[in-house]
Amino acid sequence: MPFAHLPQTEDTQYDRLVKVCADYWRGDDFHLHLFDAASGALLGGLGLHRKAHHAHAMEIGYWIRSDRAGQGLCTHAAQMAVALAVHRFDCVRVQCVYDPSNAASARVAEKVGFQVECDLPGFLPTGTDAMRAEGWRVSGTARMTALSADRARAQPWWDDLVARLQWWDGQGRPVVDCA
Repeated sequence: MPFAHLPQTEDTQYDRLVKVCADYWRGDDFHLHLFDAASGALLGGLGLHRKAHHAHAMEIGYWIRSDRAGQGLCTHAAQMAVALAVHRFDCVRVQCVYDPSNAASARVAEKVGFQVECDLPGFLPTGTDAMRAEGWRVSGTARMTALSADRARAQPWWDDLVARLQWWDGQGRPVVDCA
């Protein structure tokens, strides 16, 4: 997550958020956030990105705060994002690319139902010296995984999750019925 290593200044974050909003309105990038219902604390985030080289495919990315890892939150959120990609954006494929040395990302992808397609050596950026000094760790290899819409619908979690899903926009209006 290169964005996590940007300088945490007001200007840097403002510029990043301006780009996020522009990408959203162009239909290129959709950022979703996980908040604790009781405290309102930010727990993690996901993105559906139009990085895939297919008009009806998206790439998912996800992260969770380290103190909330291992609780299934990221897996459940990723399942919901896959449902959003299939229902709202009519995706026939959702792909997930991660560093194979990131065991937590691998576990989430596996639990959601993504299947490994290939490893791409030298694909991921290795970061700057400053990023590595702050803890940035990547192998440089990307693991490409994917989940077709048909395979997503066949996952054991699909029917129950989709039956209960409701999507709301930022103004509290229903967005799409997933059932």
